[in-house]
Amino acid sequence: MTKYFKMSFFMIIVLAVVFSGCQSEEQKAINRKNDVIKAFDYYLSTSYDVSLSDDLIEVFEKTFSADEQELLTQRIYDLHRPFEALMTGKGHESIIGNRHIIFVRLLVADEKADSKINNIEYTSIDERSETKFNINYTVLVDLTINDDTETFVVKGQAIMINENNKWLVDFDKKHTDELSKRYMR
Repeated sequence: MTKYFKMSFFMIIVLAVVFSGCQSEEQKAINRKNDVIKAFDYYLSTSYDVSLSDDLIEVFEKTFSADEQELLTQRIYDLHRPFEALMTGKGHESIIGNRHIIFVRLLVADEKADSKINNIEYTSIDERSETKFNINYTVLVDLTINDDTETFVVKGQAIMINENNKWLVDFDKKHTDELSKRYMR
């Protein structure tokens, strides 16, 4: 009976180690996904939670002469500065190029408004590797002008990359962006 007890105890220990190893890999995947969502939520809130400020008004209301174009360019880059820490170099260059961040801020300054995220829905979050996730999302953004609130839908696809143990946006493309369309009218 002692031999049987020792053998059973040994088998229970082996099975516990095997199962805990499987669960820890599953738990690691869940933790990675949660970390990606948290980092991307923060990126989106930095993008869309915009209040009217003196700096914002100065950038967009001042008429810049030809001699001051360099100053305007610098101010626009300054508006993108908070995103440098949230994005890879490639991702940051792409948002400067597509000017989406500028449209949101320009709309807020022009309309004397505030914009705020109402809801974020992740339609898919696919782990491509331990260091890369693809995300499809829909964001509802409230634009408030003189106590009137209008909700806009922004749909997009993003890629998150883990660099130096930090999740960063490497790519973010808006497929439909009613905020930019409103400003362009």
